[in-house]
Amino acid sequence: MDLVLLSDWLHQWNARVLLVVMTGIIFWTS
Repeated sequence: MDLVLLSDWLHQWNARVLLVVMTGIIFWTS
């Protein structure tokens, strides 16, 4: 597997998870 492609995929996945977590925290604490 292409290491650059894997790295790019991981960055996109981490960004989505972080966005969901941050949104969840905002809704949970409000």
